[in-house]
Amino acid sequence: MTEEHHHEHEYARHLKEKVDKTTFFAALGAVAILVIILFAYSFVQFDSVNKKLSQPNPVLEQLTAMQQRVAVLETRSVAATPTPEPARLVVYYDSSCEFCSDVSQAVDYLSQQLGTQNVVVEKEDVAGRVAELKAAGITSLPVLFMPSGEESKSDQMTQLAQSMQAVSGGYIMDAYGVLSDSKELLSDGCASEGKVTLDEFYSETCPYCLRLTAGTPPVTANESLPQVKEDFGALLQFTERCIEIHDGDEALCVDKLGRDNYDEAMRLRDEYGVTATPTFVVDCKYVFGGLTVEQIEGKICSARPDVCAAANVTVAVQ
Repeated sequence: MTEEHHHEHEYARHLKEKVDKTTFFAALGAVAILVIILFAYSFVQFDSVNKKLSQPNPVLEQLTAMQQRVAVLETRSVAATPTPEPARLVVYYDSSCEFCSDVSQAVDYLSQQLGTQNVVVEKEDVAGRVAELKAAGITSLPVLFMPSGEESKSDQMTQLAQSMQAVSGGYIMDAYGVLSDSKELLSDGCASEGKVTLDEFYSETCPYCLRLTAGTPPVTANESLPQVKEDFGALLQFTERCIEIHDGDEALCVDKLGRDNYDEAMRLRDEYGVTATPTFVVDCKYVFGGLTVEQIEGKICSARPDVCAAANVTVAVQ
């Protein structure tokens, strides 16, 4: 590069720097002026809006009034909505039945569980009203009774009613196995003086009736029965009733005890309302479940203390 060209280049750079600085300061001044103008405009506009807001606004007043009216209407609507009437279930029991188990604790528990669903559970002593109950279609005690009309109070009550038996004045569910470990049939029974009859309803596939697996349960009903029979001797008339609980039970029952025994057992199963095994029935009237010698003999003695005394069987009454 020649010296002349070098000077030209330095001059161009100096001129460029001078022009850039001049342009920069000029632009900076223009921006400052613009900011001042915008600030002044914004202040004027804000002041104007503030004055407008401080003045009565018909539209805003109408909107506020509407909101207040809606709030009042909502409050009135909540206050006017009645609390749903609780649904009602009644447990019928017989206080004069010395054999029957006390249902008080079970009823209290059921009441606590259903109370959160707006269902009231009561218990009613129906001692001395056997004829009335039988006329209504009730065949045993205790039972869970739903008066007519209660089923319409909620979807849950509707579904419950569909699973219950319709009787005069409402619906019933057998409380045996639900609220109680025993029940009394509202029939004359078949008691005979000086002797007690004991029917065992069992299934060939029931692990609580027969020893099907080792260890569980610790004892089965059929393992306890030999001792029961020995304790009562000739004062006990015992009959096995093999019934169908699971698929395949019928063939097993018929193979072991014969067709006549099976057919009679199934007829009595329906008559007594047996839905689980093992179930025992004393004198065609007192129904209970049990596994141990103490449980079985305790219930027999509750129903027939005279026979227990004659057989010299002493056991805590169940």
